[in-house]
Amino acid sequence: MENLNLISSKKITNLIFSDYFVLHSNKMGFTTLADIFKYDVTTLMNHHLFNYKWFGELTDFLDERNAIKLLIDY
Repeated sequence: MENLNLISSKKITNLIFSDYFVLHSNKMGFTTLADIFKYDVTTLMNHHLFNYKWFGELTDFLDERNAIKLLIDY
């Protein structure tokens, strides 16, 4: 797993995400992964702009880095 602080503190625009993910994260009010990790999964799913395309890209990114537990444990 990459360093937790390094992953979570970087701006989403500086990480390997699609333009869609970056724009949608900004619309949701998230500029870093730490902004996302402040919320539990249920709260994220209840966000009025939540969708599974965005969530899938997030979970794929974290899973590829063996960091999926950050969504649960942060």
